[in-house]
Amino acid sequence: MRLICRTGCALLFAAICFLDLQAQALANVTGPCANCHTMHNSQAGALVSSVNRARLLTSDCVGCHSSSSADTIVQLGSTRIPIVYNTAAPPVNELAGGNFHWVAKNGHQYGHNVRGISPPDSFLAIGPGGENLQCGNSCHQSFSLPDTGFGRNGCEGCHGSVKHHGASVVAGQPVTAAEGWYRFLMAPSSHSGFGLTQGVAGIEDPNWEQTPTSAQHNIYFGGDGTAAQSPRSLNKFCASCHAKFHAPGFFESGGLTVDNGGGVNPWLRHPTNYAIPNKGEFAPLFATPYNPAVPVAKPVLTSYQAAKIEIGDQVSCVSCHRAHGSPYPDMLRWDYTAMKAHDGGSASGTGCFFCHTAKDS
Repeated sequence: MRLICRTGCALLFAAICFLDLQAQALANVTGPCANCHTMHNSQAGALVSSVNRARLLTSDCVGCHSSSSADTIVQLGSTRIPIVYNTAAPPVNELAGGNFHWVAKNGHQYGHNVRGISPPDSFLAIGPGGENLQCGNSCHQSFSLPDTGFGRNGCEGCHGSVKHHGASVVAGQPVTAAEGWYRFLMAPSSHSGFGLTQGVAGIEDPNWEQTPTSAQHNIYFGGDGTAAQSPRSLNKFCASCHAKFHAPGFFESGGLTVDNGGGVNPWLRHPTNYAIPNKGEFAPLFATPYNPAVPVAKPVLTSYQAAKIEIGDQVSCVSCHRAHGSPYPDMLRWDYTAMKAHDGGSASGTGCFFCHTAKDS
């Protein structure tokens, strides 16, 4: 139970519930209400929580999903809690989104700066690629800032549709609004004026990709790959803060259009939501098993093959990055300095060379 207690009540926190996996379904929170809530904030003459929290909660997102061990899934009875911040030891088998251990230990460029984990970035005033989105002391500047009232910062800056009491997620099926969208990813309700009224769609791996295989892994939604694609794609969601890292016009909402700096040429920066071409050095990808270490986005979630890359599959933000953090600079999935053209060595077939198959030999 080696969880970090940030509330002053280790017993209640250690039993806190997040997701219960039963009958092959990712279920909503179960268990005693007192696991997560306190009615009068008093027990045995002492405060249950020294911090006033919304909804009478005894802990916050960071407290619940932290651990002083190296485990990334903590089992409490039948309840399993995904851990995204291993405070002491590096994570073993980190989950799909990576881990905040690295940004807390190594500094700002190793992960997202989130309140309760790390201070605002000392180099960047706002999120990279978000120069056109300055809203004044908002989450576009730093998730480490206090809640300004305009938009939730901290974990809820991204996970704006948390529904621990929502409908159960059926394994193998796209997550819907009733279930809180994929990983609860949705802009805060205060952003509705910008057209960000839908959450992210996707299909969750029951183990949050702790031990993914070519056939069992997250299925990311990419939409139709055009500038006007569905806002439910993960890339569109990332673009709401990192707009200039996407194709021209990719982020269009509330009359706001962001150019990535390349004008009509999208190649100033590595494109996302572009279908991987079935030709040249990319052709071998379509004949090899799916590699969950280099994920792609599927254009549809109704018909797809999980175990292989298909024509129409797209490069995604998470093809190269882990959202929470990684042991490599820029939250990359691999060591970028080891990517040496035509001298791949031990890096051959990984990282950049997984897609650019002719560049490492």
